[in-house]
Amino acid sequence: LAEKFAAFEEETGIPVFVIPGNHDINNTKACTFENGVQEVAEPTSPEQFREIYKNLGFDMADSFFLPEEGKKGGMLSYAVTLGGYRLIAIDSCMYSEDNGAEGNEHMTDGRIGDDLLEWILAECKDAEERGLTVIGMQHHNLIPHMAIEEATFAPFLVNNWLQLAETYADAGMHYVFTGH
Repeated sequence: LAEKFAAFEEETGIPVFVIPGNHDINNTKACTFENGVQEVAEPTSPEQFREIYKNLGFDMADSFFLPEEGKKGGMLSYAVTLGGYRLIAIDSCMYSEDNGAEGNEHMTDGRIGDDLLEWILAECKDAEERGLTVIGMQHHNLIPHMAIEEATFAPFLVNNWLQLAETYADAGMHYVFTGH
């Protein structure tokens, strides 16, 4: 996939920015279809993810979230200045025990830890001081996409989504791209 994204960038001149999805990191059920059939694959660590996609956003970053030593939650978050915009790529995935995962196995749920939120808010403040429009990007939904989402697909929403959405908005982040 990284090669396909790199080829797209080369062909179009349009930069690609990646963040992990909930199945990308520490997925012990990882599989490949390289040989035309489903085969077991080695799980990808967060460090391997950053290496694989190093030229797809991480290379343009001028700020990285650095969790406390020994912790990994949110470690693939970074920020990039793009003209009059500040893109904050937020790693909302739960794949480490320090961010709520059980046994460092990936989970569907998303979470923004207190230390990551503090970094996000500092990035928003810095962007405001520089007159930049903030755009967030995270895998987990920040608001429900349908009326029954909380009851049926709650893990697709980032934990504490309403409080987080209000916090982002109060900090000046009025645009957020999400996955799922």
